[in-house]
Amino acid sequence: MAQDALIETLYSNRLMKTEEEVQLFDQSLAKIAANPDAQYLPRLLLVFDDACEHHEVMFGLLHFLEDFHTEEVLQALKEVIHILPDYAMEWLKIMHYRILNDGASRVSYQFFFQGLPLEEQAAFRQILEDIATESLKLKQKVASILANG
Repeated sequence: MAQDALIETLYSNRLMKTEEEVQLFDQSLAKIAANPDAQYLPRLLLVFDDACEHHEVMFGLLHFLEDFHTEEVLQALKEVIHILPDYAMEWLKIMHYRILNDGASRVSYQFFFQGLPLEEQAAFRQILEDIATESLKLKQKVASILANG
């Protein structure tokens, strides 16, 4: 099955309301993971949905995305950052938590953020500010990124 069809299967089954949908999601993700390709990252990011009750399966997608270079994920995120908050804000924050808590990824994020035009920084800035408000532990890490943006 082609990557496009597999990603469509992920998207169609992302809420995982039945055991069959959970299995289809998991099997499709395994097939995608066998042939990772960064060009599909924006579409894969759009699969996240806060309404999914099977977090452990959705975390499989997150772990798969973490196998890519942080810069690749951030570039893909830039393409969908204005869409995801509508239905996957919690997953968007979880992605950010994981980046912020990893030193090398945080440095990559900082360079990425600094390189964005101001209008493109706005969506990332909003998420980072929300995280800083919610987490004292991450506030200083967020501040280090925003201070240079």
